[in-house]
Amino acid sequence: MDVLSSATNKSLLAYWLRLSGGTGVPQREHFDPIDIDPDVLPHIFLCSLGYAPFSVHFRLQGTFITEHLGQAYTGKELNSETFGEAAGDVRELYKRVADELHPVVSQELISAANGDKILIEALHMPLMNKQGKVAFVLGSIDAIGDDYLNKKHFVSHHWVVKSSTDLNIDS
Repeated sequence: MDVLSSATNKSLLAYWLRLSGGTGVPQREHFDPIDIDPDVLPHIFLCSLGYAPFSVHFRLQGTFITEHLGQAYTGKELNSETFGEAAGDVRELYKRVADELHPVVSQELISAANGDKILIEALHMPLMNKQGKVAFVLGSIDAIGDDYLNKKHFVSHHWVVKSSTDLNIDS
């Protein structure tokens, strides 16, 4: 996928495509972190989705997200407390993945209270439950560039979705 700039995200997308076997959206029960490249694991996240109303619950996140973005989202909901003013835009990315049944990649600018900024690439991919409904989103986050390495004690304070692109995996 030329749209993806991150080798980490390309690797997780390749894993997701293997899970699907070319038949569409893979099932959550087939997802096994043991089958993912160990270098990718720190970048992954898994969310469960609710539909009445639409909601996103963070089930797990890798250590890259915790250590380099300064947030621990595991066990939390996607809302204004976790994503600030960008919560609606970020929620729409997840809804798009669920509604359109294909991966979405976004570039997001994350700011800290001290003014430091990190540009990330985030990959969001649907996973079905046993009933055939998208009930989970598997994804990965990677920084664009290595500028984040110089930002010690970075704690994300403000998110802005700069762009998002649907990944048409059929072509």
